[in-house]
Amino acid sequence: MKDTGNPALDPLRFRTVMGSFPTGVAVVTAKGLDGAPVGLTVNSLTSVSLEPLLLLVCIDHGSASHRAILESGAFAVNLLGEDDSRISDTFARGERAERFAELEWDEAKTGSPILADALGWIDCRVHQTHVAGDHTIVVGRVEGFAVVEAWPLVYHLGRYTGLARS
Repeated sequence: MKDTGNPALDPLRFRTVMGSFPTGVAVVTAKGLDGAPVGLTVNSLTSVSLEPLLLLVCIDHGSASHRAILESGAFAVNLLGEDDSRISDTFARGERAERFAELEWDEAKTGSPILADALGWIDCRVHQTHVAGDHTIVVGRVEGFAVVEAWPLVYHLGRYTGLARS
């Protein structure tokens, strides 16, 4: 752990603080240069612009998918539904070879994998990248998208949860 120079700025404590902010859960997928699909679970995702359509995701430099996503020049964001915690766990912790083993998927216009059971997907070309600490901020130009009406998977305080229905 790096010393922040201020005990109040402990990285693990900061992670706990950020964990109190509920986020949606998504799987970012791409095709490696070898043609094999890659992917990882993310919760750092946001829209950036409506003209042109841009979004951003933050990819950990230590992720096995980091290089493939940048080299391919394209990626898809697969939005997970409330029953998709197993998919999230597989892409967060599972071995690269097993991540797609039991999933049905198709290819988007860019060639990026689209998970069949995702509640929505957004197909992107890499528009810009910015190194930021131990992550790369990847800004994607949206090439296509789809969504079904369903409840999202939410991550809060270190565990999966859902939205209250009214």
